Amino acid sequence: MLYTENESNAQRLWGVENRAPFVKDGINDTVVNRAEGRLNPQGVGTKVAVHYPLVIVPDETKTVLLRLSANPQSMPFAQAWEYPWFAAWDLAFHCMAMSMIDIDFAKRQLLLLLRKQYMHPNGQLPAYERAFSDVNPPVHAATALHMYKREKSITGTGDIAFLERVFHKLLLNFTWWVNRKDSEDNNVFDGDTGAGVGASHQTGWRAVVANLREQSGDT
Repeated sequence: MLYTENESNAQRLWGVENRAPFVKDGINDTVVNRAEGRLNPQGVGTKVAVHYPLVIVPDETKTVLLRLSANPQSMPFAQAWEYPWFAAWDLAFHCMAMSMIDIDFAKRQLLLLLRKQYMHPNGQLPAYERAFSDVNPPVHAATALHMYKREKSITGTGDIAFLERVFHKLLLNFTWWVNRKDSEDNNVFDGDTGAGVGASHQTGWRAVVANLREQSGDT
């Protein structure tokens, strides 16, 4: 594992002193140019690469098997050094993709986001670092349903207990969201610009919510 910092090499680019002792092109310098002292010897950093030295002759194939794991309290697409540099709703889509690889891990990620450390009692989830209070669409409920259906299609049994664990929190989140984006008081998404159905993506979110409600029998 090769560790450095996700910082530009200011000395090389602009001729000024680097803010960090290890910069992002340290990995390239080490692997390609065989430079020394460019990586963090303590094995920590905000940029990391896995290095497998291999000799592959013509017409030969070699396979590297790698298993990625994460601390149960971490988020795979966030940067721990400035948590939570992520978008809450992006994490929901990440969990959909992750469920194709490790559905238990994906479910733990969604549960983590709904813990009291991150979710406000009123149902608000942190949006992203530059604006915690921004309002993101409540796509996490769709993610939970997606993972339930995926697991059921594979194993024949859906994780009802998981749905029960997330239901109340996601209901709170939906209520918080719709109360801030429902100027017409009709319980549907009004759009982040106040234009209502005047913007195509806002019309799309209305359709998503309507479709999910129809699937759940809430018509």
